Amino acid sequence: MKPATSRLAYRQTKAKLWLPFCTLVMLALWNQCSKDHEEIAPLSIASLSPAQGPAGTMVTITGIGFSTTTTANTVTFNGVPATITLATGNQLIATVPASATTGVVKISTGGKEVSGPVFTVTQPSSLTVTGINPASGPTGIDVTLTGTGFSTTAAQNKVKFNGATAVVKSATATQLVVMVPANATTGTVSVQVADKTVTGSMFTVLSPTAPTLSSVAPTSGKVGATVTLSGTGFSATSSQNIVKFNGTTATVTSAAATSLTVTVPPGATSGDVTVTVNGKTPAGIHFDVTATLTVISYDPASGNAGTPVIITGSGFDSNPSVNVVKFNGVAAQVTEATATTLKVTVPNGATTGPITVGIGADVAEGPVFTVTPLSTLTVTVSTVPLGSATLNLPRGLAIDVSGNLLVADQANNRIMKLTPSGLLVFAGSGSRSLTGPVDGPFATAQFNSPSGISVDENTGDVYVADTQNNVIRKIAAGGPVLMVQTWAGNTNGQGDISDGHGAGPFGVGAGFFYPTGIVKSKNSATWFITDYWSHIIRKMDASANVTTFAGLALNSGSDDGKGKDARFFNPGGITIDENDNVYIGDCVNGSIRKIDAAGNVTTLAKNLGQIYGLVWDGKGSLYATDYTKHKIYKVDSSGTVTTIAGTGTAGYHDGGASTAQFNFPFGLAMDSDGNLYVGDEHNNLIRKITFN
Repeated sequence: MKPATSRLAYRQTKAKLWLPFCTLVMLALWNQCSKDHEEIAPLSIASLSPAQGPAGTMVTITGIGFSTTTTANTVTFNGVPATITLATGNQLIATVPASATTGVVKISTGGKEVSGPVFTVTQPSSLTVTGINPASGPTGIDVTLTGTGFSTTAAQNKVKFNGATAVVKSATATQLVVMVPANATTGTVSVQVADKTVTGSMFTVLSPTAPTLSSVAPTSGKVGATVTLSGTGFSATSSQNIVKFNGTTATVTSAAATSLTVTVPPGATSGDVTVTVNGKTPAGIHFDVTATLTVISYDPASGNAGTPVIITGSGFDSNPSVNVVKFNGVAAQVTEATATTLKVTVPNGATTGPITVGIGADVAEGPVFTVTPLSTLTVTVSTVPLGSATLNLPRGLAIDVSGNLLVADQANNRIMKLTPSGLLVFAGSGSRSLTGPVDGPFATAQFNSPSGISVDENTGDVYVADTQNNVIRKIAAGGPVLMVQTWAGNTNGQGDISDGHGAGPFGVGAGFFYPTGIVKSKNSATWFITDYWSHIIRKMDASANVTTFAGLALNSGSDDGKGKDARFFNPGGITIDENDNVYIGDCVNGSIRKIDAAGNVTTLAKNLGQIYGLVWDGKGSLYATDYTKHKIYKVDSSGTVTTIAGTGTAGYHDGGASTAQFNFPFGLAMDSDGNLYVGDEHNNLIRKITFN
């Protein structure tokens, strides 16, 4: 018998040998369990969709245990390998191979294989899907399916994107246009017509990208105008682009990925233009909605040729020449323009009918304007009785505040007044001042060949262009004694072209060089003077500050232009309208020039003689005396010249328009009744023209 210590040592040695052995056994069992677990990992087929169909059908196989690597899965239809186009852990999409027959579908992956349901291979159907365009894109876009056997009634075609039902927007027997539904996912597209179903190509659903808007052309326009939007990410389907003008939805008439053509919608207002595609909207671009071109009313609504008309509407251009106005098809000249009014004159040849206003291709038609026939005017020329007094080369004329006619009696060097009682001396001793103007009471003051007269209708003061004294004289009204004062120019009578202030010796005050005509603005205390030998038009304010308004001193010519860019050649006659447009008789050029309030000079009429007398009738027309052709003209706003009296031959004869004769008619004035008075210079008479 072994001692106890020996038995203990034996047991301890045996335990040490047994523990490694148990460890090895446990590891072997664990590895076997792991291996068994791996072998029993599930691989199964739950369903086939569809479960039948001809060769070429795309079948969605649902189950578990599939490899997400397409090539790691093998699918067979009754033993015939199929092409796999999509693989996830629980779904495979495979195409029924051409030689497949009815039988089970098998899947193998990772050394495992499983058999699924039977797939029935049918004969090819008349219902086919052969193409899809585009094959990828975001939800909400339109996709075109091509194939055969579709119903031409859109609602009878059931289209699904990987099971999600789509809206069919249009249908023919070979083509369907459908919208990718909002809940679509990547997968096959199927079409069902009646009891037939076919699965076509795969559609990949992409995340939508935001469009960009880079430009809008033009950046302003009226309602109905066509506008082009440029950018990226637009839909080629017009209806999938939502365009708004400051919140008002517009119609998209054509669409491409980088451009959209839209129409400014009714009710649009100025603000940002925005584009929304697939629910995403980039920053907008400002667009100004301009007023629609309309013609609303006229003032007056009827009249004969030559009648001024104010057209009221909207959308007009403030540049008169841009607006094309026609009276029943006959073009008229626009003389003034704002955004809402146009001033025109009824043109010769106009007939009753609507007035149209056109700006570019945009034309608006207004109500009917009635053109009345021109009344037959009888023009009569008569000689005004002067009483016992006589005139010697009468020139400028003006109507004073009492309705009397003032006459610049040139060769007698005085100003006369024609009253109902006869011709009286108004100012001037009759002696010619040879060394400069002589101021003082009317009876002793002296002039030197006065030519132009202007009356201040507010104060009654009279201003005289004292031509050969080269000054402007003022005759103050209202005092017990009429006083004549040199208002502007050199008091020594010498010619000068200097701008400046008031009167004074040579080189101190303003200077003139043969001032011939003078007229006052109807809107302000401003006078305009024709400076004959310096070839310029001068401007004078109530404080006798004189500036050059148009032309370049001592530079003659006939150029139109603004301010000093224009040229005149011995300007003589002058008048002004209610809008401060100044009209000039440009004598050597034989023309009538127009200067607007901003100093822009244009030629209104030409091929005339020397025009020294001009008067505005307040109705849109001028009257003028032609000094060298011995005629009296009427000139409308378009520049049309009509002879109203004078045969063209120098002489003296009272009578009708065709027989009356003048002998170098110079000055011209119109009274409140519309009668004209003519300073008939070489006949030394005042002639009166009446219209009946």
